[in-house]
Amino acid sequence: MIAVSALLKIRQIQRDSQAQRQRSHLQQMEGRVVMTTPVTNTIGLRNKEESGAYGVPVVDLRQQKEAIVAEIRHACQVWGFFTVTGHGIDKDTFAKVLEAADGVLSLPLQDKMKLKAKEKGVVRGYMVYHGQLLDETTQTEPDRKEGFDFGEQFPADGSLGAADLPDKYELFYADNIWPDENQLPGFKQAVLTYQQQVRALGKRLTGYVSLAMGLPESFMADHAKHSPSLLRLLKYAAIKSLPEEGRVGCGAHTDWGLLTLLKTDGSGGLEIKPRWSDSWVEVAEPTDDCIIVNLGDMLQRWSNDVFVSTPHRVIIKQDRVRYSIPFFINADPMATVECVPTFHSAERPPRYPPVHVGEYLINKTLTHARNGAHEGDD
Repeated sequence: MIAVSALLKIRQIQRDSQAQRQRSHLQQMEGRVVMTTPVTNTIGLRNKEESGAYGVPVVDLRQQKEAIVAEIRHACQVWGFFTVTGHGIDKDTFAKVLEAADGVLSLPLQDKMKLKAKEKGVVRGYMVYHGQLLDETTQTEPDRKEGFDFGEQFPADGSLGAADLPDKYELFYADNIWPDENQLPGFKQAVLTYQQQVRALGKRLTGYVSLAMGLPESFMADHAKHSPSLLRLLKYAAIKSLPEEGRVGCGAHTDWGLLTLLKTDGSGGLEIKPRWSDSWVEVAEPTDDCIIVNLGDMLQRWSNDVFVSTPHRVIIKQDRVRYSIPFFINADPMATVECVPTFHSAERPPRYPPVHVGEYLINKTLTHARNGAHEGDD
């Protein structure tokens, strides 16, 4: 039997090795100011032995802007994930929108099917159980979840009119589908209140991320004035995942857009695979009112792989239902995303060709959707 002292020494060596891999990765990023010391304001991951002494950064938005931007820059380069506190959304708002998710997704199936979009490609209303297969390489069963989607409406001020928007992109602004108020009293108000507040938080965060990229604070907002953002209520089945058999709550994927803001019921299960690690580690939530933020593929393209869109999945480890509510922020469908000048040089040319956002989102939807699903989930 290995002595306790020897076992502790082995684990310390493992942690030191993992931390060194992270520091080495940071030091190899050409042309960027990076942090090579641990961030003190971090939370641990539940799999600490595999993740080393580091954790997904927790960014308190009550700090000075310079501190917020520095911590977000570090998180974007190393993790592609961070958690925010001090964001201003109160617990009552969270409680009501989680209650709304439970209410609509616990309706009888025949009632939920009446709330499903009828038009092909329109992502609104009910998303059926097994409606997505996000990891075709390892999943043997579609995602064990169902959902309900709400999007942005066509701008009422006419600033993005029909003449400016190809017909195929109007689906991004389709009418939302609402359950009967008599069946679910307060549902619409709970969703709209949360949508408004998380949208405002998202705009604030895109400003911080823009500054972290060394760009004007309005850079991302200027490319997302009519963002076809999506709010999704999710319910994961109370079935333990068997990842070794390809049966999981949500398959491994990266998100497709700019940023995702995620609120969960606190039951855990979100796992990430940082680019400096070969292991899946579970993200712990430091407070019951925190929001998890992760970067999408568009930001990785803009930053030429300096900022990272990290693979993640959901593993259900208990026989209990899991609720989560991601808010996906996308660039305008007519926008083009290409590497910004500050992230490429003769020695480090752009790694991705320019991409048209609308085409990219439609192609991703067709690739991964089953029965009318859309973005990846958390």
